[in-house]
Formats: sequence, structure tokens, C-alpha cells
Amino acid sequence: HEGVGVDGRVASLTPEDFLLEDDQPWHASARWVLSEEDSIKFVSNALISHLAPIYVPFASNAALDPSEIVPLDVQADVRAFAEEFVCEERLHAMSVSDVKDGISAALGEKET
Repeated sequence: HEGVGVDGRVASLTPEDFLLEDDQPWHASARWVLSEEDSIKFVSNALISHLAPIYVPFASNAALDPSEIVPLDVQADVRAFAEEFVCEERLHAMSVSDVKDGISAALGEKET
């Protein structure tokens, strides 16, 4: 991508907020810099955080963390999706916005 470079702000991205918050203007120009393994963890955690509100009514009252709220079988499916997504996409050639859009597009394909 033209104009996509390393941006220190990428380090401030958190999986918990990644899919919930709106794109920031710098997301389009910041290159995705996480390693493959870290990307899988990040995408998995982002999706689990995104799904957690759906499962809150079924979770224990003591469950606070998304990983305690989302059922383990769902987490396993999410991890498999994240592995497939990260392996199929060349994330280092993508911007933060592209990665977020790619996750959404890939999820849309899975639902059909």
C-alpha cells in the first residue's frame, strides 16, 4: 500500500477495543506489524471481546473477563477462524483499517 508505514500508535491497540471502537484516521496509514502468532492471539482476543456481551446472560456472575464469559467451544472456533484468517492474509502488507475490514469481510463469508 502506498503511504502505509510503521506507526508507533499500533502498539497502543488493544484486542478488547479493536472491533468495538471506530477507526481512527491514522489506522489507514499504519501498517500491521504484529508477528503471525501475535496476530492470531490479537484477532482471537478481539473477536472474543466482541462476542462476550452476547454470552453475558449465560455466564457465571463471577465471570468478568471475556475469556471467562465466552464458552470454550466458541473460543476454539474463534481461534481456528483467527488462524485461518492470519494464514490466508498477508497482514504485514495491510494497514490497521485493512485488517479490521478483512476480519469483518471474512466473518461475513463464514455466516453465509
